[in-house]
Amino acid sequence: IPKGRQNMEQKLSVQQVLKVGQRKLVLAPALVYLFSLVLLVAISVLFIPLFLGCLVGFILSFVASWLWWSYHAPKWKLWAYQNTYEEDWLSLKTQAIEKNLIWQSNSFGENTEWSSAEEKAQLLAIDKVIDQQILHPTLKPLSEIVENPNLPPQKSYYYNRKNIILQILGAAIILLAGVALIYAGSWLLGLFQVVMAGLVFSQVNFKNINNTTPQIIINNKGITIAQGNFGFKSWKTLTAIELLTHVDTLLISEQKNGQLITHPFKLKELDLVDYPTFLREVNVYRKRCFEKNA
Repeated sequence: IPKGRQNMEQKLSVQQVLKVGQRKLVLAPALVYLFSLVLLVAISVLFIPLFLGCLVGFILSFVASWLWWSYHAPKWKLWAYQNTYEEDWLSLKTQAIEKNLIWQSNSFGENTEWSSAEEKAQLLAIDKVIDQQILHPTLKPLSEIVENPNLPPQKSYYYNRKNIILQILGAAIILLAGVALIYAGSWLLGLFQVVMAGLVFSQVNFKNINNTTPQIIINNKGITIAQGNFGFKSWKTLTAIELLTHVDTLLISEQKNGQLITHPFKLKELDLVDYPTFLREVNVYRKRCFEKNA
């Protein structure tokens, strides 16, 4: 019997909780958007020109649907984790991100979630449990690694330009909403929106939007990282690789001059989302490296 399932309490499957998430975090926000769009446009055109009314309706309905998601996302996550087995949490989180129900840890989207201090503490504790499911052991014994013939000789990871563009668009929408509200006479609310847009813009790393240089390269020889002075390291020189998903950080350790040195690398802005698959690929490349030189 798998660990956690010895408990007599019946839990739900990952697919069951994901279906609930699709209704609450995809279908419901879409309905909120459509309903509020029609209502806001109808009300706005009574006081301002049609074009401006449509613009206000579009922006505010988008904000309304986002607020719905922001409020319900952390509550659904807690409910989903509490009603599934602990050994299923890693699969649940990975699939929820892939299905666009939630955002990657510490991403722009997750930072907009509307949760209480208690909810944040509970989710952080769960993320740490998920980290343990991913990390130990990270570098497996070569005899336990299963070769993947479909894995190419090399894989590269880049800055997630799509996510950066979404941040810019989100800030632009908030800014337009603020300008529209100021034009309509709602100075206080409009200025608040403009300030919020400025805060969002300040978090955008504009210099990376045109950066097409691979930030992480893994292949049959080793790993190359563009951040800092890490450069290329052979798999044979590395003693540990850890992924801290709750802070989107990759930790790589090596022995150098008799000392253990750990290098931290931020993954927040990269297109590296599926951490379990990444670690499986790392192990396959390591096995190839050692077997090639055996």
